[in-house]
Amino acid sequence: MIKTKVNLIAGFLGSGKTTVLRNFLAQAVVGEKVAVLVHDLQEMRVTDESVLDRPDAVTTRLKNGCVVRQISKTFSEDLSALAAMGVDRVLIEASGSADPGRFLNTLLENNLIQQYRVEPTIVVVDVSAFTRLSIKLAYQYIMHIKAGDILLLNKTDQVPADELNRIARDLKALNPRAFQMDTARGRLDLIGVLEGKAPPAAKDPPAGPHFEYCTVLSSG
Repeated sequence: MIKTKVNLIAGFLGSGKTTVLRNFLAQAVVGEKVAVLVHDLQEMRVTDESVLDRPDAVTTRLKNGCVVRQISKTFSEDLSALAAMGVDRVLIEASGSADPGRFLNTLLENNLIQQYRVEPTIVVVDVSAFTRLSIKLAYQYIMHIKAGDILLLNKTDQVPADELNRIARDLKALNPRAFQMDTARGRLDLIGVLEGKAPPAAKDPPAGPHFEYCTVLSSG
């Protein structure tokens, strides 16, 4: 049985994860049916020009083949519905205040693991707010970072190089197994990330049993 692949995208409010997903939806997706589960369709700013179905629908289909669905109170039913639609990969945007583990536990608690294969969790980190949030939120913020298999260091254009290097070292200490990637304004090839392709600026090679290469998407 071929399982639907699922990636969780987490990050605190303002980190830029919605921008990362919007940029992804603007890319051409070839060879794989992709769905995105989000908490608020309006945050995705899906315009009428790119929508085939009603923009206020629970499930929205885009011209490039992507499906965007709003997370409901019955999250497990959302996942079952997408698997039934025959999608190959689901990207889940976790709420900024949510525990990333809660989403992954849903796959186990509702026996959805029979339909899904969990792949690397992506955590978007706002480097311009990292120091402040790590002090203010402490445990909760650090638990977000520890949940990531891939850490996207976002808003790198807003901090000096020496500070960015210090933050990268701090993140490495908090989560030594995670693969770090730099980005500004959420601009990156998310398809390449999911394929396991690292740009020259990547700081560390993928490490640990939680990271798995997956060549499944291509851009046209």
